[in-house]
This record gives sequence, structure tokens and C-alpha cells, in this order.
Amino acid sequence: MTRSLFERVTLPGKRLGTRTVALRYGEPRAMAVLAALCLCLHQVAGLRNRTLRPLVETLLGAPYPSPRMSYDLWRLRVNGLIRRVPDTHRWELTPEGIQTALFLTKSYRRLIDPLFAAAEAAAHPVRDPELRAALRTIQTTLDRYADAAKLAA
Repeated sequence: MTRSLFERVTLPGKRLGTRTVALRYGEPRAMAVLAALCLCLHQVAGLRNRTLRPLVETLLGAPYPSPRMSYDLWRLRVNGLIRRVPDTHRWELTPEGIQTALFLTKSYRRLIDPLFAAAEAAAHPVRDPELRAALRTIQTTLDRYADAAKLAA
């Protein structure tokens, strides 16, 4: 049984005979690394530990040492999201890497964050009728997709 791209990247396993370590969806460090990959600068100049690390550190809002960045670059490589530019210390995103980084970052920031914020706010009644209607639409849509996929609530 083949695993989906989402499963290959977010769950541990083996890829090309090498043990892979998951980039756990929602984990702050993994999400910061993926968000940093979405910058267009990397398409032109490529990635380097010393150029990517400060971006991730800013997104995390916490110290992010170089060895941790090296480990995360390894995780990206074994998951097939980046590849080394021959005879350099630079990396480039693979087409699968661009697609994955954009999807995971956008889905988390545009769907998951607002849904959890809405769930937290559910303890406090939403007074704005427009926002209440939007939240109902999101919930109805998610319920419909879950039913179609036969997912438990």
C-alpha cells in the first residue's frame, strides 16, 4: 500500500532504504521550518544553514542553534523535500518540497489555527452574526468532508 505525500512527510517511516523522521504537522519547529521554505528567495539563491536558520529562529521566536538546523535539513532531505546542489553547501527545494511546504503551511495557518481559535472562543458566545455564520459554514463543510471520507467525529 502506498502512502500519501502527507503521510510520507508527517509520519516516520522509510524512504529509499533510509529511515525518515517525521515533520510533525502542527509541531512549532516543523511548521516554522516549512514556513521559512515558502519564501521566494530560496528559489533564486538556494538554501543554506546560515541563511535559513535566522528565518526559522524569527518564526519560532526562540533560539534555534545551527546543529538543530542541520538536523532539520537532514529531515527535509530524507523526506525528499530538498536536494543538495552539487559541489556546494546549498540546497534547493524539490518540486514535491515546494508543494508540500506550501500546502502544510497554508492549511495550518488558514484552517487549523482559526478552527482552534474558534473552538476556544466557543466557550465565549460569538456576538457577531457574520462571524457566527462563517463558523457554522466551516463546521458544516468539515462535517460533510468527514462524512464523505467516513471519518469519525
